[in-house]
Formats: sequence, structure tokens, C-alpha cells
Amino acid sequence: MPSAAQIARERERVRRALAYVQRRLGIALDVRVEHETRDGNEMAIYPRDWPREPRAFTLDFNASFIVDLSTQELRENVIHELLHALTWPLREFAMKGLSERAADEWADRIEEPVIRELTRIVATHALGRWSQR
Repeated sequence: MPSAAQIARERERVRRALAYVQRRLGIALDVRVEHETRDGNEMAIYPRDWPREPRAFTLDFNASFIVDLSTQELRENVIHELLHALTWPLREFAMKGLSERAADEWADRIEEPVIRELTRIVATHALGRWSQR
């Protein structure tokens, strides 16, 4: 478990990466940054009050996972999560009526590969390169 000081340092790194990417790409979302250790992901983004506030999201990060990421890799993760936020309406529509198993399969087979490819394209153009990690 990371210390409070380490969590604060990583939160600030995530905030700076988020501000940089939003400014660079012209993305105007209201994103709160919070430390979370539950799901085992480096980062995950979730709507705060969907669909009443379609531009309000929470970006969870796990300091244990992101502490070793370079600034470039952190920015790429932020791009990936912002692409999830921008495509959230598509996700909501596609998952309507699906069982949990079918929804997981859709996310694994369709959503994640598309978001990863978009991340590669956007990172290459917006950040000048893609780390391919």
C-alpha cells in the first residue's frame, strides 16, 4: 500500500497529465481524479451522474500501478480513459439489455480493441509518439 505522500504525488502527476491532454486535444470534460485500489486497474473512468451530467466523470487511479509510469505513458493512459469517456454513450447503448457475461464479452472483444487502436492513433499525433507498452 502506497503512503499518503506517494498517493498525493501520483494524484498530482495524474492531474497534470489530464490537464495537458485535455488542453492538447481540446476535450472539455469535468473530470475528478481519485485514488482507488479496488479493481486492480492502473486507471479507470466512470460517469458521475449519467445521463443527467454527460460530461462529468471520475478518473480513478491506482498509485501502486502508476508510480513506475513515465510522463509519456501516463499521458497515454489518460488519453485511453478519456476516449472511454467520449464513447460512453456508445457503450451505454450497446450494453442495453445485455447480460453481465455478454456485456463483458462486448467490452473485451469490441470496446477495448477499438479504444486501444484509437489511443495509438491519438497518442502518436497528439504526443508525438506512442510507447507501445
